Amino acid sequence: MNTISEEESTEILPCTARSSPSGSSPPPKRCLKEDDVFMERAFKQARLALSEGEVPVGCVFVQGDQHVICEGRNATNNKLTGEAHAEIKCIDQILAQNAKTDWSRVSLYVTVEPCIMCAAALKMLGVGKIVFGCHNPRFGGMGTVLDAMSVACSCPSPYIRSDVRSEEAIDLLKVFYAGINPSAPEDKVKKKKRAEH
Repeated sequence: MNTISEEESTEILPCTARSSPSGSSPPPKRCLKEDDVFMERAFKQARLALSEGEVPVGCVFVQGDQHVICEGRNATNNKLTGEAHAEIKCIDQILAQNAKTDWSRVSLYVTVEPCIMCAAALKMLGVGKIVFGCHNPRFGGMGTVLDAMSVACSCPSPYIRSDVRSEEAIDLLKVFYAGINPSAPEDKVKKKKRAEH
């Protein structure tokens, strides 16, 4: 997997360029500014998800360097399905609009590291660039739990930039998990304690 963190510096290459297999090349400053614009849109979606009682994950898919083709947020609680992740919902919408999308020219901006399911789908589609906020220690599919980029298929791996506004993403998740998720299964420890009394 070719990942760089927000702190790493710049070299001139197209914003949607894939990093080399031997290591990642940092994006030019122009790309970092564009990344910030699209990440703000992803965070707007995440805040909307939080206001709807959903896990606050938002994403934006961009064609080329500027054209937003879809943005979305988690809807797993409202839809009562694990398939209603922000990324999967957007992929479905994009494919419905244009089944012949050139995914190598598509960039994804997402507030939290894609889960294993989403990361595998992104890899199999051949998405060219993925920028994400915080790592996902429970379900992360881009190296934190499993590196779907290396096992999903022989497709080229995307250019990956991580830790973009990660503290902000973590803060949104903390707000959500401080509350009660009505769609989550009951905590096994709490269930056991209640049964003992």
